[in-house]
Order: sequence, then C-alpha cells, then structure tokens
Amino acid sequence: MTTDTDFLRAGPSDVEAAADTLASAFADYAWTRWTVDHDGHRDRLRAVQALCLGKVSLPHGLVLVSADAEAVIALNPPDIAERVDSSVWDEVAGLSGERWTNAVNAVLPEPSSPHSWELATVGVRPARQGQGLGGRIVEAALSELGAIPVHLRTSEECNVAFYRRHGFDVFATTETGGPVVWSMQRS
Repeated sequence: MTTDTDFLRAGPSDVEAAADTLASAFADYAWTRWTVDHDGHRDRLRAVQALCLGKVSLPHGLVLVSADAEAVIALNPPDIAERVDSSVWDEVAGLSGERWTNAVNAVLPEPSSPHSWELATVGVRPARQGQGLGGRIVEAALSELGAIPVHLRTSEECNVAFYRRHGFDVFATTETGGPVVWSMQRS
C-alpha cells in the first residue's frame, strides 16, 4: 500500500512505468478520446505520455510518482512553451494522429496569473482509483510548489469537485465542439 511518503521525484528510469499508468488512467477519458486517434488508441496514448513526461515535464517541470508507479503527476512551469523545442509538439501531433487538430483548434482561456504552473496530468491505475492515492499525490505536488499558483483543465465534471477539495476554483467552462473543459486555478 502506498503511503504519503512514497511519492518520489521521477527520473528517466520512471518514464515507461509512469506513461503506462497514465495511458491506463486516460484510456477512456473524454479529452484523450477526442484528441487521440482510435486506431491504436492505447499505444498512441502511451507514446504521447512517455514523450511528454520524458521531453517536457521531467526536464523542465515537476513529476512525482508513487513508489509502485501506480500514481503519477506532472506539472509544468509557465514558460514551458519557450523551453520545449517545437519539434516535440510536432511529435506529439504525429503520435496522436489526425484527431490532434481537435486539440489545436480548441480555444481554451489562460489562467489569470501569468506565473501559474500547469497541472498537466495526474493519473492513477484503474485498479487503485478511489482509494485516495490521487488526492495524496496532488497534495504532495502542491506542497512541493508551495504558494506558486497552479491551474489545470479537466474534461470530466466529476473531477471538478475533486480539484475543489484541493483548493482549485473554476475560472472558465468552455464548449470545445467535443468535451466540455473546466479550467481551474489555485491561487
């Protein structure tokens, strides 16, 4: 059983297991179903997660994993677009397939604070969901960031209450032409 002290900063050797956890957690998530092609969906999703963890969040942000890699969280700094080479985003688009244009065309509002970090992803293996592991890893990551503002986007209405319990408030709800997106901020 994972305890609060089992959350560690991820390293390169954690990327594969963490990507597998995130792919399992997001296999049926509304946003990823809308933005990642159905053909080979799980493999595409896993490859996108590995790429984003390995080339975006790990070198530039904060990635925590549980000791058993059954929970993962990744947060990115506000200047992530400037830090990451555009070829990485091109690779994400290629791995996602034709549906990636849905993500690119979705106009989502920016957070009110220009210094806000983005909670890019958090996921728990399905067999461990509902046991408090997700909440504990969110709290561990937020604790590491301290008073720094953090924002996120979710496409599952049930997640809104979860994030509210961690100090986030909705600042926008966006109709995308696909799933509704709730943009949330912790100040």
